[in-house]
Amino acid sequence: MNIVVSEPWSHTSAHHCSAQTAVVPTMGMYHSTSGKIGYALHDTPSRGTLTRDEMSRIFVTEDRLRATPTTQSAYTSAQTNYSPSAMTTQAGMADPGGDGSIRPQAITACFNRVLKVLATITEELQAKALLAELGHNRVAELGGTEGALTALHNGRFLWQSDSDLNQLTVYQRFDKSRNGPLRVGDPAPNVPLLRLEPAEPDGITHTDISTLEQPGRPLVLVCGSIS
Repeated sequence: MNIVVSEPWSHTSAHHCSAQTAVVPTMGMYHSTSGKIGYALHDTPSRGTLTRDEMSRIFVTEDRLRATPTTQSAYTSAQTNYSPSAMTTQAGMADPGGDGSIRPQAITACFNRVLKVLATITEELQAKALLAELGHNRVAELGGTEGALTALHNGRFLWQSDSDLNQLTVYQRFDKSRNGPLRVGDPAPNVPLLRLEPAEPDGITHTDISTLEQPGRPLVLVCGSIS
């Protein structure tokens, strides 16, 4: 197969942060709010630790708060209200030729701003879950909101072998990320791609990458997550 693994890329649109050469900061399944630092589980010094019962109750409440229309609307708004083209103009990063192209610096700045907003939304709902399940005194014991958040983020590391506990939050149930062997330039594995449309009459629900190849035409797969 002639398909190779390439650098991250996403198409340009008026309201979404994107570019062919953007440096995408770490977020989502790799962020502290998901109990990780990159591929490693989050494990940093904290004033105290949460019991299994406390962790369980907080996880359940956090997962419920994440799924509320208010939270989902806030996540959506954060990802649609920032434009790299506007940042290019504001920061004076337009290309000298004046052709309207967007510089990578503006793209990176846009991603950073969006991810900061996403992280803030998540930390705020996690703080609500902590307060709801622990109360003011216990949160204070852990070092206030910041200390309690650290204890929560460490929980995934401390209880990593507890399969039941690890099913209580969306970012643990669906996190399949790992530091695999693929590198830029390697042949892409012929993995199955699930169809978004209804299954074909024959019941087929996926297709393989190899079936999408056409001689003389590049094949670009735009990958992301839906949550």
